[in-house]
Amino acid sequence: FPETLMDILSNDEVSDIITWLPHGRGFAILQKRKFALHVMPHYFKQSKFTSFTRKLNRWGFTRVTKGHENGAYYHMFFQRDNHQMCMQMQCQSTPSFKGNSPVISP
Repeated sequence: FPETLMDILSNDEVSDIITWLPHGRGFAILQKRKFALHVMPHYFKQSKFTSFTRKLNRWGFTRVTKGHENGAYYHMFFQRDNHQMCMQMQCQSTPSFKGNSPVISP
C-alpha cells in the first residue's frame, strides 16, 4: 500500500487531485471526489474514499485536524522520494473485540 501511494503521488498527471505537501513529509487529497472516481480505480480494488481512509489509518497515517495543513496525512516513514523509508511501514491488523463478546443462547 505505501509503495502504491508513493507511485500515485509521483504521478504529475494527478497532482491537482492528490499532492505532496511542500516539505515532502505529508500529502493532501485536494479533490476527494475526483480521487475516488478517477485515481483509485487505477490503483486499488476498492474505489470508496472511506475504505481508502480506513486503510490509511491501518497503515499508521495520522490526519491533521488543525492549522494550514488541515486534512493532510502524515506518517514518520512516508516521505517524498524516500522509498527505502516507506518499506519500514507495517499494516496494523483490523481491531479485534476484547472482553465483551456477545453471548449467544441456544
